[in-house]
Amino acid sequence: MHPVPPIAIPEPREASALQLQVRQSSAPDEVALTVIGELDRSAAPALAARLDQLLDADTAATTLSIDLTRAPFLDAGGLAVLLSAAERATASGRALRLTGCHRLALRVIRVTGVSDAFAEVVTLERECSRSGRSPKGAPGTG
Repeated sequence: MHPVPPIAIPEPREASALQLQVRQSSAPDEVALTVIGELDRSAAPALAARLDQLLDADTAATTLSIDLTRAPFLDAGGLAVLLSAAERATASGRALRLTGCHRLALRVIRVTGVSDAFAEVVTLERECSRSGRSPKGAPGTG
């Protein structure tokens, strides 16, 4: 009988350092939120609080765009926050767009079958082709 090697158990990850930047879009009827960092379960509460502020604000904006160009990771916790915000936006007559989605985020959205919850889902590649730069050169893509 051979000895069984020990199983390596990874250390728990530290909470993500999520940064949220709100900017007024060039369109007067749009507010844009840029997410910087991994959009995972530990970062979801910060995003939820910021989206609640934006959705509760008395604004003429009819569209809320969430730029995920610099958010290379999306898990179920992050997706749940985005879906909740999309439902709230729709209920108040506004649209929620996701832009700059990395392949992993797009896969999570497609596999779960929730892409129709958003007014538009724009991939990072499509965003880069519009601007004439390559996805590899985009921020957060290595």
